[in-house]
Formats: sequence, C-alpha cells, structure tokens
Amino acid sequence: MFSPIIISVFLFLFGQINEEQKPHVKVYHKSDLIQKHDTPFTSTRMVDTEHLVSIFIHLEPEAEIPEHHHPVYHENIVALSGELSLWLNDEKHTIRAGDIVFVPAGTIMRGVNEGDSDFTAAATFANIGKEGPLMVMGRPEE
Repeated sequence: MFSPIIISVFLFLFGQINEEQKPHVKVYHKSDLIQKHDTPFTSTRMVDTEHLVSIFIHLEPEAEIPEHHHPVYHENIVALSGELSLWLNDEKHTIRAGDIVFVPAGTIMRGVNEGDSDFTAAATFANIGKEGPLMVMGRPEE
C-alpha cells in the first residue's frame, strides 16, 4: 500500500493545501472503515479538502451505485477486494481487487456488485480547477 509520507506529499502537492488546512497523516485499514448499515452500499470519507476528496467504498453482493457523474472532479478508484461491474459512459467494465481505474470528470458512471462477496475500494477525487459539486446524480443536462 501507500506510505503515509507518499499520501501526505500527494495531498500537499495535488490538493493545494496550505499550512492552515494541512491535515495530519492518517493511516487506515479497510476493516476499520467497513460500516454495517441498513443499506448494502456505504462510502466513508477519509480526506475532504477544497481540491481533494478520498473515500472508502463498500458494496455488499447485489448492491448498486446509482448512475451519477462528477462534473469537476477526476476520480481514481483502487479496487481492494471483490469484483464490481462498472459502467463508464455506458460501456461495461469488470474491476477486481488490484485494479486501478481513472475516470475523467464528466464521465457517466454506475456500478453493481454482481459477485458473491463484498466489494471494497478506495476512491480519490481531484478537482480540475473549476467550482462545482463533487457529485451529481443522473446524466449531465445536454
């Protein structure tokens, strides 16, 4: 996995964090982030700054990520366990533990855990230098 030093440097350089905003180093283990709720899909924010957001994603079997897009954020997904059917601009991809997926801002996406085991991933969102929300449900308005 990534060392805390690499994560801190990445956050400082790409998150454009000034000294007042600079978060402290955090080390997570996925077992600490899996939250059992009434819903089969959860996401837990690990880092949340003006230019960078990092979340942990957990989907139980048959759970779905509804169709959405990130208008002003690129997304980088690192699959940690399980398997996910992921549609990117209506093209189906199967991502498995160990896969890394780059999703450009504006890409329409949705996912379904069609497997028999939980799917977990870490996702990082980097702002493209424009103002706007992290996520918008559905497709962009034409």
